[in-house]
Amino acid sequence: MAFFRAVLQLWASVIRGLRRGLERVGLLDRLDQWAARSRIGLWVRSQLSVYDVTDFMRLDLPWWTLNAVTLVDEFLQARPHARVFEWGSGASTIWLEKRAAEVISVENDERWHEMMSSYVGPTTSCGTPTPRQQRSLEYRLGGGAIAVGTSSITSTPSTTLTASLTSL
Repeated sequence: MAFFRAVLQLWASVIRGLRRGLERVGLLDRLDQWAARSRIGLWVRSQLSVYDVTDFMRLDLPWWTLNAVTLVDEFLQARPHARVFEWGSGASTIWLEKRAAEVISVENDERWHEMMSSYVGPTTSCGTPTPRQQRSLEYRLGGGAIAVGTSSITSTPSTTLTASLTSL
């Protein structure tokens, strides 16, 4: 696991260095312009955002495949009052927030949760489960569809998520 994490960190560092180099010579702006008008351009530009949530947010893009982005975007456009439950926060949380009436995001990493909480608006609730709640949620998620009670999810990092799961 440590080796894998080191490789990912090295990869992210290389990509960030490449992005800084492209920015210095003025090519990042050109890539951004291409991304604004082309799906292929957006994909190429997104490859320079690996492990950089703020860059993905700037591109208004979750870290999903472009086909998934299109499908979810179309789904949410047809349902302007949609409430979205997300397990794991990130650029997708911000992207969803712009397209849904409400987003409920559960994040297991407290430090990541605190950082993401600073980016979300009033229509998004982020919470972190205790380790016991997390094990319970993971166990129950394996059983199929779920409904999540959201009344106890708060956006304050000092509280933990208490979600009641009910099989549908």
